[in-house]
Amino acid sequence: MIMQRNLLKLRGHARSFYNPPNKTAREVQDLPLSQWLMQSNQWSMLPFRPLAVPLQGTGSEEVHPISTTSAFLKNSLNVEDESRYANHFLRGDTLYGQNKIEYGLQAFSREHRSLVNIVRLGTGLSGHDRIGHGGFAAALLDSCFGTLFMLAAEGRYLGVTASLTVDYRAGMPVPADVCALAWIERVEGRKFYLKGELRSLPSGAEFQEPEQCDDGKIHLGSGSVLYTEARALFLSIESKHIEQLRK
Repeated sequence: MIMQRNLLKLRGHARSFYNPPNKTAREVQDLPLSQWLMQSNQWSMLPFRPLAVPLQGTGSEEVHPISTTSAFLKNSLNVEDESRYANHFLRGDTLYGQNKIEYGLQAFSREHRSLVNIVRLGTGLSGHDRIGHGGFAAALLDSCFGTLFMLAAEGRYLGVTASLTVDYRAGMPVPADVCALAWIERVEGRKFYLKGELRSLPSGAEFQEPEQCDDGKIHLGSGSVLYTEARALFLSIESKHIEQLRK
């Protein structure tokens, strides 16, 4: 497996980025849920730091196109756009690295407007010793909501989080492989209502093929422990408003 490694010039210095070990990537890709998603024709696989490929006619590099005609789908899970996420809170140096988020992959279903994010977590994400920090769980789910929103938007608009409500149901042990699930519940004009869960990954005899409800929710079976659930409101906005926020 070959990971794309980029160097970014920052104040005259070359900056290198975390490159997940081949062994770690293979282990996560070989998990039963990962294999099920890869073999399903209803899910499109994405790397954790996906390449930004402009949609035809938009000229925007702020979207992650996902369509049968997009070159994006020709990219392997093993090719990541590292430098683009250099300053990203979740996918940059802050939380992506050894003993943090050590590797991740994603899958998107356009039909069900759902996202699955499988990540390997290290002990550096602890709150209490070897229990995942609640703030990290909230950040991971919020990031999943944002990715799902952008994929569903297909470059027609951008979005921001207007509200996020998180409920903690059980302590999340680390290190561990966990699954973040997100789906769009409904859309009302500019308002997008999303729901999500952070769960354990059943393996071996406990693994059951996931069930997808009509509302987009994904069920991983009785062997999966619910750690955290969340709901969010996203607002669609024009790109010029994002530029105003940067000022």
